[in-house]
Amino acid sequence: KKGKDGVEAISKIMSNLRANVSNSLLGKEVVSKRDFSLGYEGLPKSDVIQFVLEDNTYITARPSGTEPKIKYYFCVVGKTEIEANEKLMKTMEDFQAFID
Repeated sequence: KKGKDGVEAISKIMSNLRANVSNSLLGKEVVSKRDFSLGYEGLPKSDVIQFVLEDNTYITARPSGTEPKIKYYFCVVGKTEIEANEKLMKTMEDFQAFID
């Protein structure tokens, strides 16, 4: 979506992430929810939210500054590179299904 509709859609998704994700995400416990719009550890306020899951997976969402879309960043931990890549792909697929 572009223009006003795009801005509204982005705002709705970010608001839903802030309001509706608290204890679990993708079937895992959320051990930390960092809402940078409130300020975090001395950093300037920003429209960014980050979830840290029980398995040390990090999922970060922020609206693009130049395009009408949200950028998502994923960090996963695995015992091997192959395991980490598989976990990353599954996490990304599961998260896409979650936000759709």
